[in-house]
Amino acid sequence: MQFMLWAPGDCGVAGRTPVFSESDPVGGSALPHNATVITQGFYAPAMAGMYQWTAELLHGSAVDAGPTACGDEPVNVIKATPALSSQPSAATVGGPMTDQARVTGGANPNGTVSFRLFAASDPQCAAAPVQAFGGVALSSGAATSPAFTPSIAGTYHWVAAYGGDANNNAVSSACADEPVTVAAATPSIATTPSAGGPVGTPVSDRALITGGFHPTGSVTFRLYGPDSSGCNGTPAHTSTVPLPASGPLMVTSDTFTPVRPGTYSWVVTFSSGDANNSSVSTSCGAERAVITAAGGVQGISSGVQGISTPGTGSNLLGALVVGGLLAVAGGLLVLLGVAMRRTTGAVQPSR
Repeated sequence: MQFMLWAPGDCGVAGRTPVFSESDPVGGSALPHNATVITQGFYAPAMAGMYQWTAELLHGSAVDAGPTACGDEPVNVIKATPALSSQPSAATVGGPMTDQARVTGGANPNGTVSFRLFAASDPQCAAAPVQAFGGVALSSGAATSPAFTPSIAGTYHWVAAYGGDANNNAVSSACADEPVTVAAATPSIATTPSAGGPVGTPVSDRALITGGFHPTGSVTFRLYGPDSSGCNGTPAHTSTVPLPASGPLMVTSDTFTPVRPGTYSWVVTFSSGDANNSSVSTSCGAERAVITAAGGVQGISSGVQGISTPGTGSNLLGALVVGGLLAVAGGLLVLLGVAMRRTTGAVQPSR
């Protein structure tokens, strides 16, 4: 028995040959009534479509019966259904995000993949996508979307769809298959504290906010005193300054005048005013201001208040000797005698 399998459209066409042919013995000198002969081999079709089997009975090289007609034994070879898996990239506001789809299984799938990205406000993927990319060709079974830059934080959803080919069905991911959280951007804080000095020296701090995604909000400066080495408790000074609306995002704290010596520590906090930026803070001890005790020259501890000579700061009384002190005392007595004599009459010369 000769079996022949014809590819779609080939059966009965002159010059075409079957894609599979096999001769199987029937046995004996005569074919039994209603005998069944089954092919020993098999054929794995390489393409989908309607195939046709034909069979004929051979006696030697001569055809005893048949062949059967085209259309008597159609076999519909359906398309394979591949699997689609996808992997979205991590994302931050203001940064690129992509999706990658991989098509596996099926019958050597070729073709393209389309990508749609739905906004954080559309968790059911019901509205129009915020971005759509079509016609991304498979390469080694995978396709990667072009990049998209989100401007709003939140949970987005990718949907990838393989369009299929002649031998493979189209497949698509579902809305819930590919959520991706677009994180808020994280700004940086660069600070420039003023120098310390003796008690009574005013101190301040300056902060520059960089990075992030168009950050808004305010900056709070906290100055902790010598007793708060871990920046715990109530700060000695606090000031909050809003960020400017444009230009460099630089702000300066109010000044503070310490009244105690010791090491002071600044902690600067950026408080975000929007959902697209995270709040950040500097660490305790990263900025210090050292306040020393007030300077000055100590006088002699004699129990008598000294008189300072202008321009020199020297103590006049401390420079006098004991004899000088007595001379000053004697002079005071003489002056006192003159004053007393003036109260009684005309001035008389002293004798």
